[in-house]
Amino acid sequence: MKHLSHFVQPGAHRIKTTENKDHLAFMNPNGEIILMILNQEEADKEIRLSIEGKEVSLNLKAKSINTFS
Repeated sequence: MKHLSHFVQPGAHRIKTTENKDHLAFMNPNGEIILMILNQEEADKEIRLSIEGKEVSLNLKAKSINTFS
């Protein structure tokens, strides 16, 4: 919870996401998008995301919680 509250500001709201149940997305009051992704697998994993028309590739370390803004 401490990790989440460090990035997600008071007044933020959760953003609806698709496809995967291992992540949460929030929009802070200043418009910044915060994405938290859990990789429960034993191996690193590369994923592709599309956010507001932009696509990015991310490498998630094994057994990790990842935060992106």
